[in-house]
Amino acid sequence: DNAKHHSVIQGDILDIQNPRVFKDVTSKLGTSKTALIICRMMGPVGSINKNPYILDRIVRNWYKLLNQNGLMFIQFGLLSVKFNTMVERWRDAIQERFPEIDIQISTTDGVMRLHKRAGAPEKLPPATQLFR
Repeated sequence: DNAKHHSVIQGDILDIQNPRVFKDVTSKLGTSKTALIICRMMGPVGSINKNPYILDRIVRNWYKLLNQNGLMFIQFGLLSVKFNTMVERWRDAIQERFPEIDIQISTTDGVMRLHKRAGAPEKLPPATQLFR
């Protein structure tokens, strides 16, 4: 809906080697930052379950697009107990290191809400740096 400045960008955000989707998003936005991101990854979500670093990269890519005080809602689906435990550990590590970032996760629903409050870093560190 061009009149309301609403666009749907089709692409595979799970393909972390191909930055085309994120380039398309910033191109459509006409800016490198946004206040709200809603992402539903219900397609090939099984790939995430096999490699949690895919979700880490996706969240970090979207996070870079957030303005200060921006919100991100991600639906990643119902995954294994092991994966959910890793997501919760990641959340705890981020919030311990960066209390300016508020993250709420419901592993029973497979959803995450992230609020990039004032003073939060521009980029998130990779999970490999959080768990040395």
